Amino acid sequence: MATEQKRITFKLPDVEYRRIQALSERTGRTMTDILREFIRTLPEPEPEKKSEEK
Repeated sequence: MATEQKRITFKLPDVEYRRIQALSERTGRTMTDILREFIRTLPEPEPEKKSEEK
């Protein structure tokens, strides 16, 4: 079963782009792989709390 994928585009300051690019070149991984790995380290979102009905 294939997982649906979404595309995200964002702007980075030049210094941040160069950091990811340098890591990519050093490790032989794509910048996308590096960013995906970073995202996977983020905590899971908290479940939404339902407001209590009065």
